[in-house]
Amino acid sequence: MDFRIPFYNLLNMLLVGIIFCAGGMFICPYWFGELAEHVQILDNKTVETVVVLAIAYQIGLIINWIGSIFIEGILKNANPKKYHCWLSRIFQIEWRDYKLYQQVEKQDPKMITISRELTSARNSLTVFLLLTVIAFWNYAFNLVMGLFACAVLFYFAYRKHAAKIVSRIDYNIKKPA
Repeated sequence: MDFRIPFYNLLNMLLVGIIFCAGGMFICPYWFGELAEHVQILDNKTVETVVVLAIAYQIGLIINWIGSIFIEGILKNANPKKYHCWLSRIFQIEWRDYKLYQQVEKQDPKMITISRELTSARNSLTVFLLLTVIAFWNYAFNLVMGLFACAVLFYFAYRKHAAKIVSRIDYNIKKPA
């Protein structure tokens, strides 16, 4: 049985899961501390480490799905000419059809790298938004602004990478063969 996790997945899922767990432990130790207590019952440091890494990876995977389904769904705008309100004009990000992306990806090897950076920015945006909500829920208002500022920073990174992808798609589709 060949079992490999690509480095990209480790970086994108495991690191995000670890950041979420560490941030959660800092914001509300009584929620995340209980999880740590349950893992310590195993009484074997190697097994505990593997279990913690597996839990962090799964949390990162769930955060990736949340970002993919909800955050990307809210921010994507396939038709920039049909903005629904002023809020859409400010926050929605112009996008292209996935079939165009696949077509250009075969021609442009940098598209995969930019797409991975986009996903990483989206996951970081999602984790900091979730931590902001947890901090707000736990009345940790001193942390809310800092976490929200990080989320805004990653929103602009996400927007920048999306604009790069759109411009590369437009360039490669319009250029003469």
